[in-house]
Amino acid sequence: MVTETVRANRRLCLLDELPPCIGPKLRAFPNRRPKIQWLQQLERSPGSELGSQGYVFRVKIDSRIYALKVFKFFKPSDAKYLLSPVRAKKVSDEIAAFHVDPFYAECRAYGRIQKQEEAKGLKSRIAANCYGFLCLQKKHELQLAEMGIDLWDLPEEDEYRQQAEGSPIRAILKEYIEEETEFNSQNCKEMLKKLRRLNRWGVVHRDIQAGNYKNGLLIDLGSAWTEPHCIMKAVPKDVADGWRQTDMSQFDEMLKEKGIGKDMHILPNLEYHKKLRSWKP
Repeated sequence: MVTETVRANRRLCLLDELPPCIGPKLRAFPNRRPKIQWLQQLERSPGSELGSQGYVFRVKIDSRIYALKVFKFFKPSDAKYLLSPVRAKKVSDEIAAFHVDPFYAECRAYGRIQKQEEAKGLKSRIAANCYGFLCLQKKHELQLAEMGIDLWDLPEEDEYRQQAEGSPIRAILKEYIEEETEFNSQNCKEMLKKLRRLNRWGVVHRDIQAGNYKNGLLIDLGSAWTEPHCIMKAVPKDVADGWRQTDMSQFDEMLKEKGIGKDMHILPNLEYHKKLRSWKP
């Protein structure tokens, strides 16, 4: 039996842009039914870990190599975990999912990046190129199952899983980058410049770490919050402002781990931000 939740998710996958809410959107990959050759599961995304966003593969489509991120299914009600029960009631599960679900988070972040880069004619990229979202076919689902890929973190008896099981598998196609990032003072200054630009565009990455960079470019935006964002709007302004400093704090910590950046002035109000991170709604 096909549930209404499954039907709704299938309708979403037929749209030309996602997500269908106010704010930036990502276009669908032009070939809606591609023949995918699965070449390698990339080690940097150990999808077997509980709580991970999904799995990343090196794939070939029409003789071209891509990085394909396949997303796990997401429970909409889990999107409001940072809000108190009172504040959570003011945000619908649907809007929260469109803003927080890692698949939609990447759609919104890439939608904003692409629009800004096109409008400003920028050649200096912030992130790996993104070629659009894709909903996988049944044959792809069977191929993933043969690889031992499980896209559910929820137990079988979970009510939402019972309603949503059978929904299309969501994925995003990106540029495949093999070159690792060389962390030196010059490269990091350029990376910091790009990260500040991303923040000015209203995107907070929220997961800045060495493993999320390839050749100096961000390769994963599944944790990004792109404004307008329902969670940031639901909390006090000073808390939202503190969250907007998350990237700078994490970039500073990344440089310390790499043993560089002593002369780079990143976050003057770092101690203030650390205090805000302890805020409870």
